[in-house]
Amino acid sequence: MKTIGILSISLILLAGCASNKKQTTHNPTESGPNPTTSVGTTSGSKDIEGMSMYALGDPIRSGNMAIVPVVLRKQAPDTDQYITLGEAKKQGWIEIVEVPGDEQVDTLQVRNSGPKPLLLLAGELLLGGKQDRVVAKDTIVPPGKTVDVPVFCVEPGRWTGSSMHFEYGDTTVPTRVKKAATYGEQQEVWANVRGYNSEAKASAGASTLQAGISQKAVQERVQKGLKVLRDGLKKQNNVVGVMFVIDGQIQTLEMFGSSRLFDASVDGLLKGFLADAAVAPENAKNDVSLKTCGGFVKDSLNQRRQLHSKANGAYLYDASGEADMKGVELRDGAMKSDATAGGAAEGLVHGTYSKDSGKR
Repeated sequence: MKTIGILSISLILLAGCASNKKQTTHNPTESGPNPTTSVGTTSGSKDIEGMSMYALGDPIRSGNMAIVPVVLRKQAPDTDQYITLGEAKKQGWIEIVEVPGDEQVDTLQVRNSGPKPLLLLAGELLLGGKQDRVVAKDTIVPPGKTVDVPVFCVEPGRWTGSSMHFEYGDTTVPTRVKKAATYGEQQEVWANVRGYNSEAKASAGASTLQAGISQKAVQERVQKGLKVLRDGLKKQNNVVGVMFVIDGQIQTLEMFGSSRLFDASVDGLLKGFLADAAVAPENAKNDVSLKTCGGFVKDSLNQRRQLHSKANGAYLYDASGEADMKGVELRDGAMKSDATAGGAAEGLVHGTYSKDSGKR
C-alpha cells in the first residue's frame, strides 16, 4: 500500500492483520535493546518488551479505575500544526451548526476559522442545536473551511431548539456510547445512552446523555478523580498516550503523536473515563498488569489488530476532500504517511484502540 503525506489516523481495532509494508527507518516497534535512559521521560518508566520508542509510566489509580501513561522515548514528530476542539473553542475559531436548511441527525457543519487544521476526536460531546450529538469519527477540518462532519444523536427525545448552534461539552462520552457511535447505528447509540442514564440514576423522563453525565454523584466522581489523574500525569514527562483500566481490565488505549497534542486533548478523555467509572461496580481489587498493558500497546501499534471499518473505513479523514492538507491524502480509508519521515507509530496523530471494538 502506498503511503504519503502526514499520517493522521484513528483506529478502533480488533485482532487481525497488519500492513505488509516493511519499515526500515524510524520504526516505532523495532526490536533490540531498549535504551536505559529516556529522552524527557520519567526515570521510573517501564520498558515495553520489543519496543524502543515507547515505555509505560506509573499507573495512576482513582477508586475502581486506573490510567497507565504511555511515554515517548524518542523525539516526537511535530503535531503543532493541529488544533483541538477545546483549543479552537477558547480562541473562538470554531462554529458548529445544524446543516443550514437541511437539518440531519447524522451530520453537522463545522467551520474552522483558525490558522491550523482542526482535529475533532470521535466521542467528543456537542451540546445544543435540535438535539445533542457526539462526533462519530475523527475528522480533520482544514483552516478556513466548512465541512460536514458525521455525528450521532445522544438526545432522542428532542428535535427542536431556539438556536442551531452547538458548544463543545468539554468531555468525551462514556466508552460504550463512543463504541456504538463508531461501529453501530443510531439505535445502538440510543440504547447505550439509555443504559448509561439508567445506571447513573438520571430521571426516568430524561433522554439526553447529558442528564446521566450531569448527575451529582457522577460529577463528584469526575471532579475528585480528575484532580488525582491530572496530578499524577504532571509527575510523568513526555506522555503521549493513556490506557484506561477498570477493575484491572483494559478498556481502551488513546495514543497521540506528541505530548503537546496529548496535553491539549487529555482532559476531555479523562472526564469520559471517570464518567464510565462512576457507574461501574466498585471493586477493592484494582491491580494493573504492566506486562499486559505493554503487550496491548505493542500489538496495537504493530497494527496486529484489524481495522473494522464502516463508511468505507474512514475513521479519520479530511471531510472536505481538500488536497492541500500539506500532503495529507485519503488512502484506503485511512490517512497514511511515509514512515521514513520520522515519528511515533509511523507518524501517528491520534489513535483509539480497544480489545473488543467492532464485535457484533
